[in-house]
Amino acid sequence: MLDIDMEERLVDKLGGKFKLTTLIQRRLVELNRGVKALVEPDRPAARQSGPPKPQELVKLIVREILADKIALVPKSELDTTIEEAAEALQKGGAPEVDIFGEELKKIKEERLKELTTILQPSLGDDDDMGDLDGDAE
Repeated sequence: MLDIDMEERLVDKLGGKFKLTTLIQRRLVELNRGVKALVEPDRPAARQSGPPKPQELVKLIVREILADKIALVPKSELDTTIEEAAEALQKGGAPEVDIFGEELKKIKEERLKELTTILQPSLGDDDDMGDLDGDAE
């Protein structure tokens, strides 16, 4: 799909093939969920009514990477953990972290809220935990 020179350029820019693959996959998920592209697509006007082909999306993502519009954030730069995010959600506010995958972050926050409401009643009740293990009669 990518020529060798372009692939080498991207690998050098991101620091490895795995990082390149991860970034492309995460961005594909976002684009397929309807997030707006950060660069102008180079599609003919006649075909803009239909969904883009996967090859077109990968080309778009490559252009975004080369334009420094997207990048992976190293784990060391993330300033919140899942536990901190859960605590902040329970207190009523979401942590303000600007990371790649903003749409995925919103979905994770919603899931954390759902799990918190489901698990909270059973945290102090040991009988409920037995039911979850299949020990119920």
